[in-house]
Amino acid sequence: MAATPISVTAGDVHRISGTQKVVTAGATITAGQPVYKNTNTGKYEAAHATILAKSLAEGIALTGSSDLQPLVIQTTGIIDIGGTVLAGVCYVVDDTAGGIVEYDRLQGSPGITTGDFVTVLGVGNDATNKYIELSIVQSGVALA
Repeated sequence: MAATPISVTAGDVHRISGTQKVVTAGATITAGQPVYKNTNTGKYEAAHATILAKSLAEGIALTGSSDLQPLVIQTTGIIDIGGTVLAGVCYVVDDTAGGIVEYDRLQGSPGITTGDFVTVLGVGNDATNKYIELSIVQSGVALA
């Protein structure tokens, strides 16, 4: 069975432990979206796997925000992602802006395909509580 993107309920996203910081949004962001820093503007936008620079997620939004407004993001630790996750499953930046998807090289993933850039966000550590242990790896490598 192919992996599926996480269906996030923004109002349920919150930090359990770890580091958070306040940045400036460069677009409308919803809680639960992975975000990257646009090096041209210095603002944060929804990450996606199809373009290298935009795949380099630095954290996950804990709050929603509009362009030029403060945005709280989590960069390390445990996050309640507000959606169903599976313990032991790796989660990556989706090829849809702001999406998070399971990654299983053998089973396939509808959200990351050949040519997409792989950024690991973390591993599900408790399916009951919807937690992901963030351990962001910006590989900069396209899936072959």
